[in-house]
Amino acid sequence: STPSPLRIRRHTFAPFRIPSRSKSLASGFQLLYAPDELKAHGVSAQDWVRFLQDLAITARMSADGLNVMSTSPPSPRLSGWLRGRAGSVYDAAFGKSQFDEVASLINVWNQSAFERRKLRISLHVKTVMDGRGLEGYELLVEAL
Repeated sequence: STPSPLRIRRHTFAPFRIPSRSKSLASGFQLLYAPDELKAHGVSAQDWVRFLQDLAITARMSADGLNVMSTSPPSPRLSGWLRGRAGSVYDAAFGKSQFDEVASLINVWNQSAFERRKLRISLHVKTVMDGRGLEGYELLVEAL
């Protein structure tokens, strides 16, 4: 609901990255706020912290099998019946990964808040040098 600045210059800063706190998305991202870059685009420190907190919450809930992006919770009666019949195999077929859940939430934030402020955030996997292992994740913050 924070109003956008009337005039935002395009490509006002070079893209920067914010690393995850660990190899797990559920740990969240480092609470880095670039005031010169983000404030000029109408993103307050409070809004930015909320965004980063929402990402961590989404990842933790996804790890517990909950879909944050769903508009309605699953029916307990139906879930119990399916679990009794098909077990976790059925549930896994419809579940999204933590990465997909977090990327979906970032997309919502991009569409509702960041793009109109000429920003885009994307989620990337960081691999170790040889490309064989997961080092963590990072957010790429770009000015449009």
